[in-house]
Amino acid sequence: MNSIRKRLTYANVMSTIAVFAAFGGATAFAATQLPKNSVGTAQLKKEAVAPGKIKNGAVIQAKLGAGAVGPQQLAKDAVTNEKIANNAVGATNLANNAVNAGAIAKNAVTAEKIAANAVTNEKIANNAVTSGKIAANSVTEEKIAGNAVTNTKIANAAVTSAKLATGAAAGNIAVIARSETTAIAANATGLASSSCPSNERLVGIGVLWGTVDNANTIEAEFFFGNVAFVRAHNGTGAVNNVTVQANCIG
Repeated sequence: MNSIRKRLTYANVMSTIAVFAAFGGATAFAATQLPKNSVGTAQLKKEAVAPGKIKNGAVIQAKLGAGAVGPQQLAKDAVTNEKIANNAVGATNLANNAVNAGAIAKNAVTAEKIAANAVTNEKIANNAVTSGKIAANSVTEEKIAGNAVTNTKIANAAVTSAKLATGAAAGNIAVIARSETTAIAANATGLASSSCPSNERLVGIGVLWGTVDNANTIEAEFFFGNVAFVRAHNGTGAVNNVTVQANCIG
């Protein structure tokens, strides 16, 4: 150390400092004056480019590799409606039960959007199909269950002779006579009746005296609902029976 100390002079110390300054200045100059495109991937250390070194908006779509952006790279609520291309979401992209009533716009489901046979009985709410929803002539004979059209389902006077089968208008249909007999006192007028059950319809009235006599008369025949009425006068001197027939069809 004494030998080194003897050789230290102002001149050689200053010259040494000058050499270090020259090298340091050259290094600083080189760091700020690198030629264009002189730093490539080979000059970058692994993980040298940190997020803080990337300019906002510098990474564009063309710089992203296929499959580079996965679910974990997407922020919550990042994919909004306007970010989804038309027809981009197909049936295979929807989870089971993902589309509920609240997610369907009003009037969005049109006839052409419903698959054939997709609307089954269990998909229709009770009383949902009203007469206004049924197209004209859409209820055909094969769509009506056996015994579904009962007497109460037929409007009054709805069954005309044109609607009866061949031969029915000529009296060849099954007519059932429902008879009841009432005693009419001698030289008196009485009211007799007979009726059809609720599942049949009254189509005519018949009258038959027990004892035929010219003194017996029928003053009136009328009906109310399914009940046939006869007002009969017994002009004989003895009690006489009158039988009323309610002619019914089922």
